[in-house]
Amino acid sequence: MCSQARALEFVPSEWEAAAREADSLHIRYAPGELICQYGSYVAGVQFFLSGVASQFIPTSSGSMNRCDLLGPGDLIGIEVLADQGIETSRSACAAITGVELLFFEGRAFSDQLLRNPALTGRVLSYLASRHVGLQVGVPNNGSDSVALCELLLRLDALCGGSKEFGAVTLPEEIAPRTIQELSGLSGRRFRSAWDAIDSLEVAGAHIVFARDVLLQLVTQPSLSGSAG
Repeated sequence: MCSQARALEFVPSEWEAAAREADSLHIRYAPGELICQYGSYVAGVQFFLSGVASQFIPTSSGSMNRCDLLGPGDLIGIEVLADQGIETSRSACAAITGVELLFFEGRAFSDQLLRNPALTGRVLSYLASRHVGLQVGVPNNGSDSVALCELLLRLDALCGGSKEFGAVTLPEEIAPRTIQELSGLSGRRFRSAWDAIDSLEVAGAHIVFARDVLLQLVTQPSLSGSAG
């Protein structure tokens, strides 16, 4: 299952100043497009402005190992900040929806951290959160349906969903096959988990569900039945 990263708080005054002073570029990626490859050269740090992506370590079978979901406020390319001078990516990253990034050349970003203590503090807090998140992962009770609920709610949050109860419609780029790949479940287990979640369905080209139903299953996992 995908683990969760805690995004940076976007403070316009800090990032706008960095963008003006540093060598930065706006870059867009289409759904399904590879943002970076495992082992590729890392030229700098990229800050997510919008969209959802998966960050993972590819396996020899083509599956995704230790998958993270990334969205607005997340960073990739942080290898350039390591003292060891790491120059290659330790993971791959692919756009799930359309993604917009702000790219900072590595040395220019390091200079911004030296000049902007507030930005440095936020980046350090973010890196610590990512480290802890990778160690802990996403907690669940072993039920595939509960884990699937957590994944869907995470995608909803990254896509800008509100915290209020109500119907959720995910972007059409997020298809059931996308959810299955992110979940790491086999076809049989995925279908069983899906069927165990009331209100979860495909309407037209979109996955839809009732947020309150999924939240109830996550907080009261015994209601998820025997799926998994």
